[in-house]
Amino acid sequence: MKKFISVIALAALLITSLAIFASCGSQQSVASVEPTVFENVKWSYNNETKTLSIVSNSNEAVPILPEGKEITINNGSSLNDQIPWYKLRAYIVKVELTKISEINDYAFYNLYKLESVSFGEDLTAIGDSAFAFCTSLCSKLENKTYVAGELTLPNGVTSIGSSAFEACTYIKKINLPSTVTSVGEKAFASTNSLKEVSLNSDYLSTLSDDAKMNLFAKDSIDVIPTLTPVAPAAPETESGEGAETEAPAESESATETEKETEKETEKETEKETEEEKPTNKKTTVIAIVVMALILIGIIVGAILLARSNKKQTKDSRTVRKNKDDPKAKKAKAAKNNKKKK
Repeated sequence: MKKFISVIALAALLITSLAIFASCGSQQSVASVEPTVFENVKWSYNNETKTLSIVSNSNEAVPILPEGKEITINNGSSLNDQIPWYKLRAYIVKVELTKISEINDYAFYNLYKLESVSFGEDLTAIGDSAFAFCTSLCSKLENKTYVAGELTLPNGVTSIGSSAFEACTYIKKINLPSTVTSVGEKAFASTNSLKEVSLNSDYLSTLSDDAKMNLFAKDSIDVIPTLTPVAPAAPETESGEGAETEAPAESESATETEKETEKETEKETEKETEEEKPTNKKTTVIAIVVMALILIGIIVGAILLARSNKKQTKDSRTVRKNKDDPKAKKAKAAKNNKKKK
């Protein structure tokens, strides 16, 4: 009986330990990283907001890597050794760039948890495979399902490298500014949700059907996303009179509207994230409390069983002692003889 009870107590304790371990394991976390110098920039990671921030290390806008410096993935060297934040790819949800003029090749390659990017106003170029296989980019979690969204690049970007957004499966629409005049091969390959891309009308008119299909790695012009022409920005003039002056005003108004829309979207996303956090914390606290109560119950039960077993052992020893006592035997024999007489 004792053996059976011990086995049950041990099994309960093991199950509780496994449950607590699973609960702790599901809440993956990593420490925040203070601003650290890397090549041309300072970078940091905030674990609370899951945000990677990269800022120019000088007063001027700079590329993430200095001129002549390259990131490669075909020379046998691990990206962990070349990009310090690559080790955090399982945690980074947002990237914020400040005074960054160029996103170099592979800079954010395979950050598969990345959902949004704040490009800043100084960006002019995006390198090859810069966001390739960022499979969560421009996605929004609703009812445990990722919903595709829009990606808007800032005015001033002129070139997008080959495979820059390859396999970004949750981008539904890409808004490229009228300043874009160069897009590399397979820039949007395997973007399964992509339905529309806005592109400089002058540049678009120079693309053949084969070139258009090559952007999306498709074999038919009929299956590529819709390409929407965007008129190039009107050149600036010294004169402040006429219709040419009014056009920039409308453009500025549109840009302000876009910025306001982006801010509202960011606020909504942050609000949803904040609403999700308390729920997760509450669930975790409840799970820990339940596990603690179960563990306390097991410990109390084990103590009571131990006391009960100790008492039974003491009683049995007393009985045996009385049986073996000579005086007790004589008294019992005398009692029995008396009954016979």
